[in-house]
Amino acid sequence: MVYVDVMFAMNSSSNMSWNDSYGYRKNAAKNFVASLLTGGRAEVVDIDSYSRLIRTLTSDFDALNSSINSLGDSG
Repeated sequence: MVYVDVMFAMNSSSNMSWNDSYGYRKNAAKNFVASLLTGGRAEVVDIDSYSRLIRTLTSDFDALNSSINSLGDSG
């Protein structure tokens, strides 16, 4: 078994409201979280006018999905 650490650098700038109006980037990230083995970890970085860490490295997959869901498209 191989455990991985992953950083999701997610674009939440205003152009995502028309470039990804269906939220495909969020769905893809959550699908990747679902594929992680227990013991795998990830973190979420929100990128718009500036970058900020919104979820530190964790193996709490529910918290990761919640952080991904919280991303907007108005940065």
